Amino acid sequence: MKLLVSLKDKINASSLRLKLVGADGSPLSTPVSLSGLTATFKPPLVAFRLLLIGRSIEGNPIRRVSREIIKAKNVLQRPIYSRHDRKSTRLNSSHAN
Repeated sequence: MKLLVSLKDKINASSLRLKLVGADGSPLSTPVSLSGLTATFKPPLVAFRLLLIGRSIEGNPIRRVSREIIKAKNVLQRPIYSRHDRKSTRLNSSHAN
């Protein structure tokens, strides 16, 4: 996903913050790590947009929202068992035979 910002040479890069907002613009509590112009985050399970906030070199506020609504796809879920649960399951299945 790309968020195009015109005149990037006129932006104070150290002031930039990226946030995730719902499709309706409501804030999401997903943590975002921004390094330069590259962001890393775990996509939420709900549809979302990218919100870029910062300041220009002159100090004017900048706010850009992505046009596309992003939807989570192909979510991989793995069951997590404690060591005790797996052992209990093995014992129970062996006693059933």
